[in-house]
Amino acid sequence: MKKLFSLVLVFVLVLGLTPMVSAVTGLVDDYDIAYPVEGGNIYFDKATGSITGADTSVISADIPAKIDGVAVTGIGHHAFANCSNITSVIIPYGLTHIDHMGFADCSNLTYIELPNSVTSIGSFAFQYCESLLDVIIPDSVSSIEAYAFCGCSNLAKISIPSSMTSLDDWVFFGCTNLRDIFLPNNLRSIGNYSFGNCSSLTIIKLPSGMTSIGDYSFSGCTSLSTVLIPSSLTSIGDYAFSECDNLADTYYGGNEEQWKQINILDYYMNELLSTKVHFSASDIPEFLYNELDPGEGVVLPIDELNHITNTTTATSAVSTLTSGMTAAQKTSAVGTDLATLYAETAVSKAASKEVSGNEIIINAAAVKELETTAASTAQAVETALVSGGVSTGRYITNTVTLTTEQTGKITIKVDPDILTTKVDKIRVETPKYALTLKVSDLKADLSSIVTISAESMDVSESG
Repeated sequence: MKKLFSLVLVFVLVLGLTPMVSAVTGLVDDYDIAYPVEGGNIYFDKATGSITGADTSVISADIPAKIDGVAVTGIGHHAFANCSNITSVIIPYGLTHIDHMGFADCSNLTYIELPNSVTSIGSFAFQYCESLLDVIIPDSVSSIEAYAFCGCSNLAKISIPSSMTSLDDWVFFGCTNLRDIFLPNNLRSIGNYSFGNCSSLTIIKLPSGMTSIGDYSFSGCTSLSTVLIPSSLTSIGDYAFSECDNLADTYYGGNEEQWKQINILDYYMNELLSTKVHFSASDIPEFLYNELDPGEGVVLPIDELNHITNTTTATSAVSTLTSGMTAAQKTSAVGTDLATLYAETAVSKAASKEVSGNEIIINAAAVKELETTAASTAQAVETALVSGGVSTGRYITNTVTLTTEQTGKITIKVDPDILTTKVDKIRVETPKYALTLKVSDLKADLSSIVTISAESMDVSESG
């Protein structure tokens, strides 16, 4: 499924930075091309089709499908490891693998989009990405190696794709904010420590068809109160539920005789054995049957966005989106979020104009006409969402876009009088960059004109 997020790239503007030499991660000797992104460069090896490194100063990376005519197919070992400034990454369709420690220790990474072409996520790939809130793993992924998301302490929900049949060891260990997990019916086994110390989990629903869970697989899940176990399960590993002190109820899909046949290791340190076991299907609470958020299946009409020129075409695009959504998708959390983001992108497309030259002035005069268009379009697309059955409950931002065909060095000058407008975001699009400036981020510090170089991404203040 194509995601709207592939159209959105947030540029985080930090004022008052002094120029500095950036460190480089990854295999810095194995590259042909230094490709500029927000905050620095990423490094590409044409022979392997992989991103092999990045400047640690990189803030956001919109990785293209091809670099110098060669398809980008992988994120190499340690490519973005320890890039502590990076906040978002957009990976192109066609990329198939993320290797060992590809994004490890990216402590400020909050968002990454994985396209439906990725088939494998390597060991430690996102280890200690402590700011990562959500990641959608596409159904194309068939392999997630050990420790892949270990220590992602802010990750709140995760859905294992239906293509997975087994989950490796330690994959989500220490994801202390993880509250919601979806395990597909194809999953047959969970490895050792896979969800250990996920202290915010309250319910575990093991899918029908699962046969084994490994040692310490849910140990230290101190908030866990309920577990649903299918009759297909034959083996529960050592200390699988140790230190799950609040575990009270086990709902089992088979009968008592079948329950006794399960090989439950270590009777003395397995809190599962002290729970009340419910054998009757009629006793199972309805909420335990909840499926994956239906909004995950929303297909966004991306082509419609390319034809937006005004409020009318923006509204038409949003109406096309809602007409293709099911009733369940329109009321689901993920569905409404996707619809809202799509609508906001439609606004930015409608409130757009082309500018010439390599110097872009962003001030109240430059966005005056666009401001009016953005406000009216935002209201119109919100009406279209509601008319289409999607109640967003969220403000549609007024985003305006300035586009240029310049491919060389671009200078952007932001005037403080931009704060007098009602514009929420200003998007600058070039053939190589898409930068979004959040006006709210500028309010505290924008006391004089700020100059941004889109070639080096250095930021300086001038009077």
